[in-house]
Amino acid sequence: MTSSDDTTDGKSVRERMRYFQGQLLGSADLNAEQEYWLELRRLHNRLAHGWGVISGLSVEPAGGPDTTNDPANTTVTVGPGYALSPLGEEIILEECATIDVATALETPGDRPVTLFVAVRYAERLTRPVPMPNRGGGESASEFSRIRSSYELEILDVLPQSHAQTAAAQLAWQATWKHWLAGSGAGGAHRELRGLPVPPCPPRPVDSWVVLAAVRLVKVDKTLRIDAIDFAPRRALWPAWAIQSVVLLP
Repeated sequence: MTSSDDTTDGKSVRERMRYFQGQLLGSADLNAEQEYWLELRRLHNRLAHGWGVISGLSVEPAGGPDTTNDPANTTVTVGPGYALSPLGEEIILEECATIDVATALETPGDRPVTLFVAVRYAERLTRPVPMPNRGGGESASEFSRIRSSYELEILDVLPQSHAQTAAAQLAWQATWKHWLAGSGAGGAHRELRGLPVPPCPPRPVDSWVVLAAVRLVKVDKTLRIDAIDFAPRRALWPAWAIQSVVLLP
């Protein structure tokens, strides 16, 4: 019998709190309890579901779809939506957010340039409360909540996680096609080999989810949005969407 004490990103997904009568608990113990379930859920998301945009998160020029070629308008609006990051984190936008695509350009040139609108999970400390005054000086405060949030960014290159996942997906598709071909005419011996099992996905190298590629051009010395391309976006269909397509009336 063998065992392992592996951790994910330094946080154990194999060890949880064990409570007993009379145990002295501190903040570290309670935080460890939360961390265990968070990491286990993220591991499940990443291995069982994958990652990508599940719903919403549209990207369009800030003035609406009809202002794509509006001079001096390089700001896009990201709509509400839900996505899973390459790390299995849940990214939720409850309302629209805007970001200026041109902010990623230090010195805009005359040639067209393609940039990527991306989002990743973030956390914000909130709700400060006063701490007990133990030293006789000014009373301190501590944040009492952690708010799940997000970070929008403009990237000049496609994140490595996207290329990494695409390569793993192509390898799995090749394995599946090979299994379908079978070892004999019509795949007569499939039942002897059983269904193929996907390999463990590669460890993610970043947590960005690309929402769209935006092409900027300079016209009359003014930058503007020329096109918004959703090809780099990685879609992750929810079960209800797949059933709606497969089980068409």
